[in-house]
Amino acid sequence: MSHSSPATSASATSASASSASVSSASSSASASASSAGGSDRVRVRRLALRTIIGINPEERTNLQDVTIDIDVTCDCRDAARTESIEQAVNYRTISKRVIALVEGNAFFLVETMAERIARLALADPRAEAVRVEVLKPSAVRFADAVGVEVFRQATEYDADDLAREAAAIDEQIAAARQAVKDNATFYEASDG
Repeated sequence: MSHSSPATSASATSASASSASVSSASSSASASASSAGGSDRVRVRRLALRTIIGINPEERTNLQDVTIDIDVTCDCRDAARTESIEQAVNYRTISKRVIALVEGNAFFLVETMAERIARLALADPRAEAVRVEVLKPSAVRFADAVGVEVFRQATEYDADDLAREAAAIDEQIAAARQAVKDNATFYEASDG
């Protein structure tokens, strides 16, 4: 299964993606990483987004902040050796997909959001496992944040199902980009 980078998304999405602190790093193998077969990590840190999330009536109508951390376990050696983005787990692609998923949907539970994010990250065939943390800042009085952390392995899922889910998100990104282009063209035409 091959993946191509989705089209660049709308400027608001790009701004959200650039607000994330992103790095590709190797760290010592933990017990969970050893079972996944790799110790390299591609990381997206503190991706700050707004969405409808929660079960209370006010949470179903008001956008809330969420902060997302993603650690993808993979083998970075081929990407490092070839300096080819096609050989890498692309943190930009993952970030854009997560932004589209989170901002384009409503969730009742952070557990659901974390699971769907994990599935998107695992759609890359080089991803062996993923750790996803979703936090809701200021959701509970006297707490900085509340949330959930999940760890999933690629072997838990059907690769074709993951690819279909990622392709659907990529279509949403492309449609949003086209809408922005169409809107810009409309304004350019009305100025002239």
